Amino acid sequence: MIGGYIMARTMSSRTWSCRDAGRFVARRYCRLVLPFLAAMVLAIGARAAGRGWLPERVVDHPATWDQVLAHIVLLQDILGYQSLSAGFWFVAIDFQLGLIYVALLCLRDFAAWLSGGGAGERANGLLLAAGCVLAAPAMFVFNLDPRWDVWAIYFFGQFFLGVMVYEGLKSTASAIGFGLYVALTAAALAFAWRWQLATALAIAVVLFSAGKLALTQRWPRSRLIARLGLTSYSLFLVHFPVLVLVSTIWSRLGCATVTSAVVASVAAYVASLAAAEVFYRLVESPTLALATRIGRSRPAPVSLATRESGSAV
Repeated sequence: MIGGYIMARTMSSRTWSCRDAGRFVARRYCRLVLPFLAAMVLAIGARAAGRGWLPERVVDHPATWDQVLAHIVLLQDILGYQSLSAGFWFVAIDFQLGLIYVALLCLRDFAAWLSGGGAGERANGLLLAAGCVLAAPAMFVFNLDPRWDVWAIYFFGQFFLGVMVYEGLKSTASAIGFGLYVALTAAALAFAWRWQLATALAIAVVLFSAGKLALTQRWPRSRLIARLGLTSYSLFLVHFPVLVLVSTIWSRLGCATVTSAVVASVAAYVASLAAAEVFYRLVESPTLALATRIGRSRPAPVSLATRESGSAV
């Protein structure tokens, strides 16, 4: 949901063509997948170190070349390969959602071009209508079947909820549109309750309220929180290898008490934050710079606050 909000905030005010969409895909791959591949190498090494000391369900079998190739093209779950690290499914889904949204933006601007360039509001209405057409079956059909959770359509209802939050903050009329989408989401929950969808709806209402009160322009005030937000994607990628390594050390030392487990958990938490900072500096930041160079000819109107809060997106 937050990913949808930040994509709308950073992308919707630009004019999109097929060439821009291709540049976006390349930039998105650099931004998301290159750090993902570096974390995959760390995960393979950590799993190798833990093999024989940790349960097989944690470290599994050694990675195969076809498994690695499937990860490189973000098709590991679709092709039925075991994920090499926790949370890797999310990167693939986020990439798919980005493709769908940029396709909707291209559709919007193509419609505006056909109308002679003077129908911007109507074209944007077309985008929102097309998004709702996708979101309705996503929430009422696909999100109810776990077999679809390897595809973006399974999560599209939550994603487009974030888009509608951003659109709803533009004017009173657009706020009505957001309210109608909230009603659609509530109807989907009444049809079949899902905590995941309910959580997305609750956060969307909070985010919309914060936007109305201009709180999103002032938060976070804390430099520490801002930094943690900036490195959140790195933390997401490296926490599993760190947990595996700490658990391996804990097992090799023969620790088996509750106290030692608590100490190891705290150590893993601190080590994950430290590893995320190092990973951000050495891996994510350079790939972000590369992604920025790819899109430099058509820069997005992104504020520093947006960049920090949306680093994981």
